[in-house]
Amino acid sequence: MYITHCPECDTAFKITDQQLSLANGWARCGRCGAVFDAVPQINAAQAHAQPEAASAVLQEPIAEPLLAKPAPAQAQEPFERFWLSASAVLIVMLCWQFILLQRDRMAAEEPALKPVLQAMCLPFFCEVNWPRQTDYVKIENTSFNENAGDGFVMQLRIKNTELYPVGTPNLELTLTDLRDEAVIRRVFTPKEMGISDHLGPLRDAKVQLNFKLAADFKVRVAGFRAIIFYP
Repeated sequence: MYITHCPECDTAFKITDQQLSLANGWARCGRCGAVFDAVPQINAAQAHAQPEAASAVLQEPIAEPLLAKPAPAQAQEPFERFWLSASAVLIVMLCWQFILLQRDRMAAEEPALKPVLQAMCLPFFCEVNWPRQTDYVKIENTSFNENAGDGFVMQLRIKNTELYPVGTPNLELTLTDLRDEAVIRRVFTPKEMGISDHLGPLRDAKVQLNFKLAADFKVRVAGFRAIIFYP
């Protein structure tokens, strides 16, 4: 039997050899809850030389060995392993989802990643295409004129303002009358415009469209509207 002291609240406790061996000398104070190494605090001489003090100590809370109750901790281990595994799976799934959402841009910025991204898409039946960024594709330098014959010619530039390639959008051309009401509307694909299906970084593509209109439509045309969009 020994007497040890809590270094935090200075409370004296009795402690046995068995309690010391359970946690290699570590104990938890029964009064303040502090965890401490009980061995340096032992005053064996006091336990033998001052029996009255020792009997008084018995009225104090008894120090508890730190690992006196290993069973609950062992019972929690499978539960903790389950949550660690579940958390790891969740993190992997979130990373996978982020990569799939950004796959087009990642493939455009790093073409070498495209085969890997395509393989990741297979289980989800998705595809890797050119990024579709209408906010970064602009129409510039438009002109619309009647040609020498009985048709019209439309000229414009479609420019990519991003630092990586983007897909070429479709062009919707609407011819309007004097009241800005639509006379005729048509959508042109990149192939019909005679340009590539993508625009390089900070590059533009020149478009020229030649078309004819029936006489009853031609006399009503006074202007146009042109917008770009992805289908």
